[in-house]
Amino acid sequence: DPERQAAIAAPEVQDALPPHQRRAAPLSELIVGTRAESRRLRRDAHAEVANGVLCDTAHRYVQVKPGRAGEFIPATAGSGGTHHPTRHASAGTGGHSASMVGRARFELAVSWSQTRRFTGLSYRPRFLSRLILDRLGPVSKKVSESDVHIRPMLEADLDAVLEITNSAFRELVERTTGRRPEGPMFASGLGRYRLSLDPLGCHVAVRGDEVVGANFSVLRGTLGWFGPLAVRPDAQGLGIAQLLVQEFVRSAGERGATLMGLETMANSPQHVHLYMKLGFRPSWTGISFRREARAAKLPSGVEVDGAAHELNYVYPGYDAANDVRATRSVKTGVSLRFGDGLAVCHTVSTLWADPTIAYVPLIAAPDRETFDVLVRAVEAVAREHGKMRVVTQVPGSSLATQHALLEHGYDTGGAALRMKRGEALDYDAGPFFYCDDWH
Repeated sequence: DPERQAAIAAPEVQDALPPHQRRAAPLSELIVGTRAESRRLRRDAHAEVANGVLCDTAHRYVQVKPGRAGEFIPATAGSGGTHHPTRHASAGTGGHSASMVGRARFELAVSWSQTRRFTGLSYRPRFLSRLILDRLGPVSKKVSESDVHIRPMLEADLDAVLEITNSAFRELVERTTGRRPEGPMFASGLGRYRLSLDPLGCHVAVRGDEVVGANFSVLRGTLGWFGPLAVRPDAQGLGIAQLLVQEFVRSAGERGATLMGLETMANSPQHVHLYMKLGFRPSWTGISFRREARAAKLPSGVEVDGAAHELNYVYPGYDAANDVRATRSVKTGVSLRFGDGLAVCHTVSTLWADPTIAYVPLIAAPDRETFDVLVRAVEAVAREHGKMRVVTQVPGSSLATQHALLEHGYDTGGAALRMKRGEALDYDAGPFFYCDDWH
């Protein structure tokens, strides 16, 4: 890149470097980046690279050098900003890698040197890094503006959130399948319903005065899950998704969740890696089921929009009262109660941008008889509202539910990877009937 080469060759940059990195050991490349870019740096370092240093404004560094795989090393107290040579990984004959010291977010510069010998840094990192950023100008603009804060989602954010979610998922689908979806992927009512469902758990990421990421949350008593999670394509790679997930984990945990989860695309390795890093295990699935809505009357004994009750047979402390309340208040559909069973049926789209479907985010029933009644009730409501199909999701562990839906004439659709962390991870393999969509 000519602009970077010019910045590197600038006399004031050369003068600010320690002696061993000046003309006797010329810089071959300059990279300005964040922590995510430094991770890519570790993966992509090649044979020509012998040694490098990444500085941030807290006077901490990343060294890239030959040797064993890179590892995170905490900064030592009282180091005074000097990377102690005894903490380096041993030199070896393998591929190049990195050791990271200090803070997670790096704003400044990586400079490559052709020498394999490391000496103490004799310059002031704050001065050098500021100098380099000033010289790079537009090249470093994205990094210098990358400070992000997470805050609760507001109703005023919903238009921007929907646009970000659609654009991020269109790009994800195109990257993983080679096919770019046309039109919106998510329903226009997604944000309003989810914000009403869990206003304390939905968050946005803001950079400057712009919303650049968003995450929705559902909390059912002691069980919580998140998604859709989206980051604006031009802001990806800055660790924003991780910040949003960490905020979900904190918020749900403080409000009593003992089991947390998500669904993601199994063929998206960067997402699986992110969630595993944050403690979620990829050991389950969510399977889509659908069928044409049949003409039927609402079964007798089914209560419409009645009071919700705890569903402890699903999971201790499981409570879908917020689903019932939000469905009624936002006027997206109805809740159906029969005995100790509960179903939520949305006849106004709250997830997928398909106005012909009745979407069923939840059915819970302690036995087959109750489940069959609720399935027929959902189909009656769907047909009454002119919907062509009923769509729901079943945990892969709930074999009894899958067999029951197949007997009702439902077809299977796609499967998503379901990831969990917390207590009783295999709760959904219990002796009950359970449809629960974690999208």
